[in-house]
Order: sequence, then C-alpha cells, then structure tokens
Amino acid sequence: TPVVTDDSTSYKWGEANVIRFRGEKGVFKDAFEHRLASDYTNEGEDMAIIACGPSVIEAMRAAWILKQEYNLETRVLNMHTVKPLDEKAIAQAAKDCGVVVTAEEHQVGGLGNL
Repeated sequence: TPVVTDDSTSYKWGEANVIRFRGEKGVFKDAFEHRLASDYTNEGEDMAIIACGPSVIEAMRAAWILKQEYNLETRVLNMHTVKPLDEKAIAQAAKDCGVVVTAEEHQVGGLGNL
C-alpha cells in the first residue's frame, strides 16, 4: 500500500503489518508506526481494524479519529497479502483487543468472510 508505506517499512511475505497512531505530525502518515505483526507486543488497544489495499488509509483515518474524539486506542492490521492470510495476526488481535472490525470496499466476500 504505497500511500502508507515506504522503503523503510518492514515487510515479510504473508505477514501482516501492525500500524499504530503515535501522535500528531506535520504529515499524516508520519504520525503512525509500522511493525511486522510477529514483532508487535500487545499495547492494550480497545479495538483492531483489519484492512487491505486502499482501505488501509481509511482504517488509519479511523484510528486517528477514534483516538482524537473518543480516546480509544486502535490497532490497524495491514493485510498486504490475503493469500497467504496472516491468520496468527488476526487471532492475536481478537485475543488482545476483543473487538475486531474489517474495513473493506465491497459488499460480498473479502476479509470479513475469511
């Protein structure tokens, strides 16, 4: 997802990236930290949003709004590969956060059905 990543973003085929809002910055995407899901330690987030493709930036916007307006901490999972799907990262987010939603751009199928 080029809008939210660059050459310094950790990447591993088949493994999700965790994106966390870290506070206001001059450039929107710079306000977020990216890590491989396997390198991430639970921070007690209130919820997780799972997204892929163009929906990742919308999930990041939602995380920003949830923090600014409701003081809710949100873990965003960037599922940059759906096959293979990082089932471990999804299960860990559900276990850690309790509330998991998917951000998608279509009506039928997709991450919500996996």
